[in-house]
Amino acid sequence: MRLRKPDWFSRWSLLAAAVAICGACTSTPVTPEPAPSEPTVVTPSVFVATAAERDADSESLPSLGAYLYGEILVADGCVYVTTEGFDDRVLPVFSFGAAEWRDGALWYYGTRYENGDAVRLSGGQLPTSRSSLWRETYSVPLSCPVPIVWVATDMIPFESE
Repeated sequence: MRLRKPDWFSRWSLLAAAVAICGACTSTPVTPEPAPSEPTVVTPSVFVATAAERDADSESLPSLGAYLYGEILVADGCVYVTTEGFDDRVLPVFSFGAAEWRDGALWYYGTRYENGDAVRLSGGQLPTSRSSLWRETYSVPLSCPVPIVWVATDMIPFESE
């Protein structure tokens, strides 16, 4: 003979299962994560000319063994050097990754330079008549007037005597 469980047992089991399922339905709702936003692109307020690529061709450039003494000048959204040796501003072009505009100053290999600071630049002048070459080799916006371009291989603070 087969034993049969009382009818009340199956009813309570069914009720307990229903409560457990409904309890799971009333749990704290999951808050959806906000959709990722587009990355913010920060455009510097001042442009620093640099080589467009890490291995810019320096073999075809003029002699880079000269010095340029002058002062940092920030004008028209570009970094220049003014000097008594030239009538116009000089646009220094730095090595790829060597210089940037940050926190209101020019940073060159970790050294901060501000508008008006006296500097000595090693390097050489690049004739602007070769504009097609240097515009492709160096990252210089058309908004920066460039009567004289100086390929800077080094820059240090300079104190005139």
